[in-house]
Amino acid sequence: VIHKPGSTPIDYLDWRDVPAEQQEPHLQALLKSEREAGFALLDQPPFHLRLIRVDEARYWFMMSNHHILIDAWCRSLLMNDFFDIYTALGEGRDAQLAPAPRYRDYIGWLQRRGLTQARDWWRENLRGFERPTPIPSDRPFLREHAGDSGGMVVGDCYTRLDERDGAHLRELAQQHQLTVNTFAQA
Repeated sequence: VIHKPGSTPIDYLDWRDVPAEQQEPHLQALLKSEREAGFALLDQPPFHLRLIRVDEARYWFMMSNHHILIDAWCRSLLMNDFFDIYTALGEGRDAQLAPAPRYRDYIGWLQRRGLTQARDWWRENLRGFERPTPIPSDRPFLREHAGDSGGMVVGDCYTRLDERDGAHLRELAQQHQLTVNTFAQA
């Protein structure tokens, strides 16, 4: 379902009356509430903004979006453009943004590459894999062939990374042009 274009909800919050030492906990509670609420995609846009005034000349900017709309990699590109525009406006000049790539250009690039080159790339990158990765499923046909868990044990695993290891993980993900989430799940 594709909804008609609408306006992006922007909430303006004034927290100047909240003591400075309580503003950060307020923000953390708001972020937690946002994550838990999620997005009702049939009833609301998958994107909204908040501008929170915390002092006479200080604001916090908050952007929430559903992953269906934009992933972390693209979000970082969007935020870079946002801050370039913000900086340019503050300096009284026009922002000099690179033209956004067009989807049709990407499709054209794919078509020019040809199937043989694409097939060779995939064969090279998947060399050594002997069988498909099992995927858990609630679909009867897949369960019949792979078992209730898709042939693997599903569960949660938690660990804490120190600052150095976290920075190393981000660096590795960036080197491979992946989000940290995608890199960690791989």
